[in-house]
This record gives sequence, C-alpha cells and structure tokens, in this order.
Amino acid sequence: MSFEEKTTWVMAATTPAAYAVYLSVILPQLSITPASQVAYESPLVAAIVAAIVATIVGHIVIIACNPKEADQSDERDAMIERSGGYVSSYVLGAGCLGALSLTMLEFDHFWIANALFLSFVLADLTSSVVKLLRYRVGC
Repeated sequence: MSFEEKTTWVMAATTPAAYAVYLSVILPQLSITPASQVAYESPLVAAIVAAIVATIVGHIVIIACNPKEADQSDERDAMIERSGGYVSSYVLGAGCLGALSLTMLEFDHFWIANALFLSFVLADLTSSVVKLLRYRVGC
C-alpha cells in the first residue's frame, strides 16, 4: 500500500469520526433547545480542529513507520488525487448551493453552518472513497 493510499485511509477515518462526535454533542441539545439557541460554535470549531490534528498525527505515524516511502509518489498517485478532488468538488459545490439557498430563505445560522460543515465532510468522504476505489479497483 502506497503512502498516498495510507493517508487517504487516515482522511477517510478522521473526518467522519470528528463529525460523528460533533453530532453526538449537538443533537441532544437540539432535541431540547430551539436551533437558534443551540451552542454549536465551539463544538463545530473543536470538531474541525480535532479532525485536522488527528489527520496530522495519522500522517506522522505513517511517516514514522516507513520514512523512506513518505516522499515517493508516482503518476498514478497524482491521477488518483486529481480524480478524488474532481468528484468531491461537485459534492462540495452542491452543498454550498444548499447552504446558499438556506441563507436566501433566511434560515437560522445554525442550519447554514451545519449545512456547510456537512458539505465539507461529505466532500472529503467522497474524495477518500473515490481515491480508495481507484487504488483498489482501478476504476
């Protein structure tokens, strides 16, 4: 398994995990509090920072386990990276259009922020799935 594939696995695990933890904090509040009064800002920032830190730590662990392969990348890795980014850009664009629609419909900031966060999570997950499929199946 190449270094790039290993880092893709790290991304595929950390971002959804951080989002799941975020939801576990927010959903109980939302069930008893109106959306406009839910304190989502700190958990949202914490989830984003946690995902970034976990990804960095994951990359460091991968590099520490096999430092020689860390700087090795080939044309196939670049092609797979491009295809993952290409597909995920559509997911992110659709999510941003959804958040923009919520803004125009004057929804509460809670819903707009969460639509954007979900868009980022789904785009990252889509990118990871596409890349892993390309590494494993070659499609």
